[in-house]
Amino acid sequence: MYHSKECGPYNPEVDNLRNVSVVPQIQEAQETFLKYLSGKRYAADEMNLLEDLQERCYHPIYNPFFKAHFGDDNHL
Repeated sequence: MYHSKECGPYNPEVDNLRNVSVVPQIQEAQETFLKYLSGKRYAADEMNLLEDLQERCYHPIYNPFFKAHFGDDNHL
C-alpha cells in the first residue's frame, strides 16, 4: 500500500489498492483503538501498529466488505 511518508508519485503496478494481507493487522489495531478509547492500558507495540497503519492510510476499523468477493475490475 502507498506509504504517506515515503511520498512520490502513485504507481499502480507497485502500489496495490486492495491489499487483503493487511486485514489481520486492521482487526488487531481495532482492538487496540477500542482499548485507547475506553482508557485501558495498551502496549507500545500495539501503538506502533496503529501508527504504522495510519502512515499507510488505513483506519483501525474492520470493514464487512473485507470478506466480499470482488469480480472483474474490483466490482461487487
